[in-house]
Amino acid sequence: MGIPAGKLIMEAVVLVAVLSCLNSGLYVTSRALFGLAKHRDAPQWLVQVNSRKVPARAILSAFALFVLCAGAAGVSAQVAAPEVSQTGRSFSITPRVSTALTATDNATLSSTDKRSDVFAQVNPGIGVVSNGGRLRGSVDYALNGFLYAAVPEKNQIQHSLNALVVAEAIENWAFVDLSASVSQQVISAFGQQSFGVSGNPTNQTQVASYAVSPYVRGRLFGEAAYEARVRFAASHTESSALSDTRTTDGLLRLSGATALTALGWSGELTRQQDEFPASQTRTIDRLNGGLTYAVSPQLSVSVLGGYESNNYLQGENNGDGTYGAGLNWQPTNRTKLTAQREHRLFGDTYSVAVEHRMQRMVLRYGAGRDLSTAANPSSRAVVSAYDLYFAQFASLEPDPIRRQSLVNAFLAANGISASSTVGSGFLNSGISLQQRQEFSLGLIGLRSSLTLFANRTDSRQLDGVSSSGGDLAAFGDVQQTALSLNLSHRLTPISTLSLLLSEQRTKGDSARQFSTLRQVNLGWSSKLGRSTAISLVARHAVFDSPNEPYDETAVTGTISIQF
Repeated sequence: MGIPAGKLIMEAVVLVAVLSCLNSGLYVTSRALFGLAKHRDAPQWLVQVNSRKVPARAILSAFALFVLCAGAAGVSAQVAAPEVSQTGRSFSITPRVSTALTATDNATLSSTDKRSDVFAQVNPGIGVVSNGGRLRGSVDYALNGFLYAAVPEKNQIQHSLNALVVAEAIENWAFVDLSASVSQQVISAFGQQSFGVSGNPTNQTQVASYAVSPYVRGRLFGEAAYEARVRFAASHTESSALSDTRTTDGLLRLSGATALTALGWSGELTRQQDEFPASQTRTIDRLNGGLTYAVSPQLSVSVLGGYESNNYLQGENNGDGTYGAGLNWQPTNRTKLTAQREHRLFGDTYSVAVEHRMQRMVLRYGAGRDLSTAANPSSRAVVSAYDLYFAQFASLEPDPIRRQSLVNAFLAANGISASSTVGSGFLNSGISLQQRQEFSLGLIGLRSSLTLFANRTDSRQLDGVSSSGGDLAAFGDVQQTALSLNLSHRLTPISTLSLLLSEQRTKGDSARQFSTLRQVNLGWSSKLGRSTAISLVARHAVFDSPNEPYDETAVTGTISIQF
């Protein structure tokens, strides 16, 4: 069913009003801060904000005022708005805001110049979800402002965006996939790193990317299924050390059955172009065919063959035949194994995925070796608690849009921060060959949940694309190992205690190319009402590196409200 026009207009009016209020509140607060800056306090209590000096006392006062106002708004909303079930809602707009205050003993993340500091965060955001009609998807945006009292050079505003939308242009035939993201990424795997918000701004950059993919799919003469798709994608980084990327690719796929009902066939033609401003455009063309035989309802095997041409190696066009085999085994609805190996122009690739589910447990193992390109940037992805549970819940809810709501509800109910990082990755704007192994275990109890995550990646740059920048262009090979344990226990129906232990190791070709980051987080969270939550998190981090080692202890208090 479509969305009633009156409801859509009302939602739009509410959205504009909320954003206007948030914008006005931030403007008034900033003007108040600048006005108080005229007060003559001691120099050590001054903060630099956009070339203006602001007393730290004003920051704390504004923070307290904002919390009181936000709390009053939350209580007012709870009194005025009746309890509404989210079940079956096809469209929703959820504005939110959170404020946090952090005290740290090492705001500079230095081993020789440790400076204690208190900094405030203001994070207004909005989430839009559509589960009905021809426009399905979700958009989540947040503005993150940081204001430091003693280290003004770390004051900054960050943007966060995650958007995934599927539009059905012509019913059951033409579609458009839209995706966009804005996030903070680690530039160098060997630079200073932090799992917390007080990271090193010189080794982080904002990355914005988007992709638009129109496609059609249907059946030819009621027999063969077809899909034709084009995709345009781009990625922009604010770091001058890395190149922006643009990708254009196309796909034509046909599949069907033979006279033997147990034997199926498929054919695929693809072309992909990756453009790097600092180097030559990289192109890969592939023609693949395959036969799949169903040995039983639970087991099927396949053979693959084709031809591939690319200019990845030394920038020259090369072509060769490809061949491989695959296996798909699902003995029960709770256990699944898929495996594939293929000989490619640049070497052998493979993928293995094992999953086993029980009533309250999910066990997953994956391994593979494949290209990492601008269209498939596996080495740059930050692994968060949200990413981990999103992958784990794939078998429970295959639809990615519905799965987002399921994962967010689970994280909120168990007091797990969606943004808590378990592996930071690193940026690479070239084309690389990556070998990976991943293991995850999720135990979901009546009051407690446990998540164990471990992964190892080995990435190396392919010859001929080193001008695009990044660690792989400079060092050739990067190995990363990450281990994370997240335990949460629900103390009461509205409060939760959580513990996060994490470690990440990075190693290069040289003996001096290494780093180790360890962190422990202990947190408590509770609800103050239907729409208001409060949390208190203590963390301790130790970073070991030849260049910029440090240790830090910090405590953060947060109040968040959903309107």
